[in-house]
Formats: sequence, structure tokens, C-alpha cells
Amino acid sequence: MPGKIDTQVRGENMRNMLGTLLFILVSCAAASGAEPDSGKGRLSVPFSISRTGHIVIKADIKGKDAYFVVDTAAGASVINQKSIRYLGLKPGATVRGGAKGLGTSSHATRQIAMPGITIQKVEYKNPYFVTMDLSHAEQASEKGLHGLIGSPFLQKHGAIINYEQKTISLRLPK
Repeated sequence: MPGKIDTQVRGENMRNMLGTLLFILVSCAAASGAEPDSGKGRLSVPFSISRTGHIVIKADIKGKDAYFVVDTAAGASVINQKSIRYLGLKPGATVRGGAKGLGTSSHATRQIAMPGITIQKVEYKNPYFVTMDLSHAEQASEKGLHGLIGSPFLQKHGAIINYEQKTISLRLPK
């Protein structure tokens, strides 16, 4: 068993290092004065900062308003289990291994069929999301927590977080 635990620890350490590296790169870009391309090809998404210090954006799922915490360290985007019915979604197969967070226990996750997520009237079709209980994180958004936007989505769409302007710039979908 020591080999299996060592592999899990190394995998978690690698994910933590990648999350830290992404944070450093975004911070360096902001510090250097780099601005997102406000021209064609990018979307500027306003965000608020919750009382717990989390970035929160508003999106639309199947015509319903939904609030998401932007989590640059999350290995997947997540729909809160409590929001599945409200958003008209159906969970699929259980994800092997579940989800683990820094300093948290393991959480059971299931795949979820997401036809799309609309942000500022721009639809990002078929994004990969899982569903899990986010009760432990609900205080992160005063307007309710329907989910998390994780690192894979942010990387895929070239996210640039600008704390000064309180915007996230995303590449438009192709």
C-alpha cells in the first residue's frame, strides 16, 4: 500500500503546484500591466468578490440564473447537487475516485450532462462538469452557490483575471 499512497500524494502535490503556477502567471500578467484583448475574440465577464473573498460570476444554465465561484485550483467544474433540479439537469455515471480538495475529505462526484453554460449572452457548449454536494462551500456566495468554474474551463478559454477592473476575460468559443 505505501506505493499507492505515495502516488496519490505525488498526484495531489502536482495538482497543487499547477494551481500555484497558474496563480503566479496570472498575477505576473496583472502586475506587468498586461490587459486582456478587449477586441474581437474575447469576452469580458464582470465579477463580484463575496464576503469570504471568492470571485463570483453570474451565468445562465438552460434559461436559469446561476452563480458560480471561480476556483482556479479546482480540477473540474462542478454543479452543486442542490441545484440539479432547479437547473433542469440530470446526473450521470459516478466518477471513479471522487473529488478531493486541499485540506478536505473526499467527496462523491457524478458526471453531469451540460448542454451549455451561457456567460454574458455567449454560450459555451458542452462544457465538462461533475456534480457533488457543495454544502461546505455555500457561504462563498451570498446569492446562492450553483457551482464552481474550475481550472480546466478557465485554461481552455484562456482566462485572464483582472482584480483591478473586476473582470475575467475569456476567449470566445469557436
